[in-house]
Amino acid sequence: MQYFTAIANVITNIALFVSVVYVFFFGVCVYQFIKYPQYTPFLQFRRTLRMEDGGGGHTGIQDLVPYIHPIILACILFSIFYEWSSKSNVSILYIITLVLGLLFYWPDPSAPYSKRDLNNLQAESYKQAQDFFARGKSKPVNQSVNRFSDKVRTRSASNLAQLHKVISETLDLLESSTKDGKPSAKQIVLSGLTPYFNASKEEAATWSEDYDYAKSARVLIFNIAFDELSTGKYNLGTGFINPMREGVHLQFYVQSCLNWSYDRGYVTEAERDETLAALRQNISSVG
Repeated sequence: MQYFTAIANVITNIALFVSVVYVFFFGVCVYQFIKYPQYTPFLQFRRTLRMEDGGGGHTGIQDLVPYIHPIILACILFSIFYEWSSKSNVSILYIITLVLGLLFYWPDPSAPYSKRDLNNLQAESYKQAQDFFARGKSKPVNQSVNRFSDKVRTRSASNLAQLHKVISETLDLLESSTKDGKPSAKQIVLSGLTPYFNASKEEAATWSEDYDYAKSARVLIFNIAFDELSTGKYNLGTGFINPMREGVHLQFYVQSCLNWSYDRGYVTEAERDETLAALRQNISSVG
């Protein structure tokens, strides 16, 4: 009996720790929803549990999460029944944690389609269209094709919204690291996303769960900042960036994104230096 009590105490302590962590992260999700209202706190928390949010690419521990989470839920359930059988007041914290933990199994309506899913859905839509054509009914054909298009658009919009969120957070991080009093260039980059997003609508529907949002965010920030600086709009004269305008931060974005890519092996040192040299050449030729 003593051994059982000792083990039970260990499990309840684990459950208590997990409960505090879950409630804390759910609070963070509520805060993020208030600041960036793209997703509900429940969906954001579900993605946090599954380690799907943040865009850092697929990691090995993500493969273990589906096996670890049931163990955590089992600890929570054990703690609830243990306190109930001991005629103690069941902690409301455990019940809240159990509800939050079950969000792990909540289907994500914005989860990306795989290319296979898209092909199957398209094949199904066209098969229905052929059936309707054979019966001489044209109106339902449009409904069938629209059903496919609507689902693709919804999936694409959700993934692009996630990318937009990561880009915005990355820009906030870059801005907070400067603290030089210069005008922020964040809005310039966000305004420049429209043509990139329009060109990626179809492709975005096929992004998988391990899509590297962080890498794509840095690439887009780099591209927009590079192109903006190359126009000469932020130069005080030929080859000289106005120190009182947003060009200072645009140049910082380019350098930071290149260094970030170099640190992770996406570009070589030579490629980084050549890109910076090309930017300096562009700036020196406009004004």
